[in-house]
Amino acid sequence: MNWIDFLIILILVLNIVKDTSQGLVKSIFGLIKILLSIYLTKMYYDVVYGYIINTEVLYNGFKAVIIGLFKAIFYRKIKNDANFLPQLLSSGMINVLINILCILITYFVFRWLLGLLEKLLSFLFKAPILKQLNRIGGFLFGAIKGILVIYIVLALLSPIQIIFPQGFISKAIENSLLFTYFSNTSLKFDLFKIKNYI
Repeated sequence: MNWIDFLIILILVLNIVKDTSQGLVKSIFGLIKILLSIYLTKMYYDVVYGYIINTEVLYNGFKAVIIGLFKAIFYRKIKNDANFLPQLLSSGMINVLINILCILITYFVFRWLLGLLEKLLSFLFKAPILKQLNRIGGFLFGAIKGILVIYIVLALLSPIQIIFPQGFISKAIENSLLFTYFSNTSLKFDLFKIKNYI
């Protein structure tokens, strides 16, 4: 066994330990929370933006915050050039910045709400029977995730063996017991068609 074998074992063990301790609900929800937050933000941030733009009090509030931040950031330039800030912060520029803030606000609000749902589900799965199922599910999820991470890492390493056959990594790959096992399974390392370009 060499460093590649130890790397494979380490990746697998870390994922299993982490997801077993977290449980299936938290492990899966951690991934879903990010993806779903991004998806919901993409769908609804323009609603938040439209509401702020069309609500004078909110719009003026955001505008004041943006101007205040830019005054602090570009203090020296504004001191030397009184026209610097008005030229920089045209009405169009302010709207763009408000749009960006709306994206961030919408994302973190959805992530917070999904976080509450995650806590509720985790609480429900603390019941004795469900807790064991949650742990077992976390173990299996961690094992599957660990194997997928290993495949990705090895898929990134395998083209190096083709490009630099005498290199340090190539020799380690040749002497690795576990790399041979993974490369002989149905999931092949042909993500990069390097041979076609050599």
